Amino acid sequence: MRLPAAALLATLLAASATASAQQVHKCVNPGGSITYQETPCMGPGERRTVDTSHGGALPDPVARALLEREARRGNRLARGFVEEARERDRLEREERAERAERVRRERLREIRPADEPPAWVTPWGWPGPPGLARPKAKPGS
Repeated sequence: MRLPAAALLATLLAASATASAQQVHKCVNPGGSITYQETPCMGPGERRTVDTSHGGALPDPVARALLEREARRGNRLARGFVEEARERDRLEREERAERAERVRRERLREIRPADEPPAWVTPWGWPGPPGLARPKAKPGS
């Protein structure tokens, strides 16, 4: 998808306009009111340039330690959740496998009950299953 040249130019101009506001000037007027502006202060009063490179939040060691501790706690909780989910999945897989094996055994029992041998099975092995040829008689007997 091609952007029109005008849209691209407008985007670049907007980005450059917001990037230029890296310096903020704090002006205290003679009446005591404080104003913040991008341009240097004009007229009498106290003038100070404010550093905005840190994004507005000064690094506080106590707050940083608290955030790091909370992040570690969150990581421990996340690991615990992952381990619980894995264990739950493993148990579900085992349960499904056991259920499938139980169903398979029940189907086999329906086809051939385990306590009832087929009709052609005899202690001496004869007669065999249907379709087997009978042994030939021995000569001389």
